[in-house]
Amino acid sequence: MGMAVSQVFVAGNFNAFCSNCDALSDADGDDIWEATFTITDDTLQYRLYADGTPEDLSSAGACAANVGGTWMRNIVLNADTVLDPYCWQSCSICLPLATSITVGGAGGQTSISTNGGTLQMEATILPASANQQVSWSVDNASVATVNAQGLLTAVANGTVRVTGATTDGSNLADFVDITITNQGIGLSEILNAQIKVYPNPSDGIFNLENLPNHTQLRLMDAYGRVLMHGEVQHASLDLSAWPNGLYLLQLNGDGWELVRRIHLHH
Repeated sequence: MGMAVSQVFVAGNFNAFCSNCDALSDADGDDIWEATFTITDDTLQYRLYADGTPEDLSSAGACAANVGGTWMRNIVLNADTVLDPYCWQSCSICLPLATSITVGGAGGQTSISTNGGTLQMEATILPASANQQVSWSVDNASVATVNAQGLLTAVANGTVRVTGATTDGSNLADFVDITITNQGIGLSEILNAQIKVYPNPSDGIFNLENLPNHTQLRLMDAYGRVLMHGEVQHASLDLSAWPNGLYLLQLNGDGWELVRRIHLHH
């Protein structure tokens, strides 16, 4: 409900709109008040009473209707239904903020040992009724990459830190270190030793040396937003007008891809 109360009742067309007949409970303390009712009508009309005070639903939105001069929540029922946890006096859905997040590899795995192998990352967010969406990131995309669904893909030998963060505003995060081994030496690793990006840090101009023809460039900020992309046209990258910070420089061509972290400091 999004408010501190001690007692909640539901008054609806299933109980003659009685304001103190059918109580809801919050047994797990997650601020979502619950109960199960048998409804015989096709349409459920109701409003909540919190500590004796009824909801004012006149401005709640599309979920409310004026029933005989009183604003009620109005829901058409087609089958057994679990209602969303609506906010007090609103049609918006309210979920409790996460209190913890724990991340790890599926089955407790902390390594990838096959060439180009993958590992599904998993997150447990409590309480279970909180928003379960996770934002995934890695600290070194040249060792492994992770997609929005938490699938980690090996790129090169090394250790990568995988972080999962809540997205509900609770600002919680957890991480696990994954060891990557047995990655074959291919064109990307050969070019990694040859290609130079310098100076790094730089006050604006980064020199690009030994790039193959038709190299494609993609520049991202620390949040993964793409700031620049296209074929490399010059032997230097001018970021003089850009703000200080860390950037990811992704270079790729036919059968190879490299990622370099560059630091801009005016």
